Amino acid sequence: MALHIIEEDLGRDISLKVAKRLVVFFRRQGGQNQFSDVLLAQAASNRMAHVLDWIEGNLSGTFNHTDLAARAAMSPRNFSRHFKSEIGYSPMAYVERRRTERARTLIESGNSDLARVATLAGFGSSDTMRRVFTKHLSVLPHEHLRRFGAAQE
Repeated sequence: MALHIIEEDLGRDISLKVAKRLVVFFRRQGGQNQFSDVLLAQAASNRMAHVLDWIEGNLSGTFNHTDLAARAAMSPRNFSRHFKSEIGYSPMAYVERRRTERARTLIESGNSDLARVATLAGFGSSDTMRRVFTKHLSVLPHEHLRRFGAAQE
């Protein structure tokens, strides 16, 4: 709401600069969680925090639910229950969200090669990134790039 007031009083460019400075979304799409995954991770137990840190550092890699459970020294089923209880998402849904956020950040920082963004974010292919990006942000990656680039000018 504060960004809306800034936009009304000072204009879109200033509001966007404030949003970027605060590292928040300028305007979230409907249905998106208003709490960041980073804040969710800060409330996690030590065991889950260790796994979340590892995920963050290895988003571009290939891993699965069983790999994450092993990092937590838990059975896959027990890990899933604890992870969902603490974080609010299944382990791989959380990974998907973090990869989407990484792709969004890369796109907004000027990376226009979407195939490269898909690789760096861990999607494996542009098609997978397009499907997941659209699912979470309700916009195609190239459209997000166009919109953000237009707002920067």
